[in-house]
Amino acid sequence: MKRKASAAQLVRRMAKELQRFRREEERIALRLANLARSSAYEFTVDEAARVLGCSRAELDGLIRTGSVGAIGGRPKRRPYLVGQRGKVSPIRQVPRSELRRVLEEKQSTLCQSLGWRFQRIVCPDYRPIPPRWRCYFSTKEVANKWGISPRRVVNLIKDGPLVGRQQGHGWRITVQELEEFKKLHGELISRGPRAA
Repeated sequence: MKRKASAAQLVRRMAKELQRFRREEERIALRLANLARSSAYEFTVDEAARVLGCSRAELDGLIRTGSVGAIGGRPKRRPYLVGQRGKVSPIRQVPRSELRRVLEEKQSTLCQSLGWRFQRIVCPDYRPIPPRWRCYFSTKEVANKWGISPRRVVNLIKDGPLVGRQQGHGWRITVQELEEFKKLHGELISRGPRAA
């Protein structure tokens, strides 16, 4: 069985986390300042990776997934692969505004994560539910909650009274939508299929 940490140990751990946070915050602030001092409006992928402090492969992955917007077509190809000299596609470039947005996003997520880190130090057994799934239910969960079939829940979504969002092969329904539906259309839950 694990021993509980003393108050002094907890304070030391929190101080270490705070130092780590401040170092990372300073790095991001320095990168933002360097970006502001730069006169370029568009950066090549290598320059953008240097500004963001990541490798070119990581930045290529971010561009591919759409997390970072880039101008231009595919990466530069060798002319002998294309066949004609004038048809080489341009080099991808990342706009200055996009780099600023990514760095500011990093800064805000860093501030949010500090609270979670402190919570993990103080209460190591606490396992929070990830924020994006916290307020959603699947059709199966709603069906079990209401005592109807999942197919009926999907039909209610498709017919219109219940609002849901399709995610992959399933549907996600917010807690607010469930409460609103119960207030306005509660009789549809217990009643069987509608007559056409």
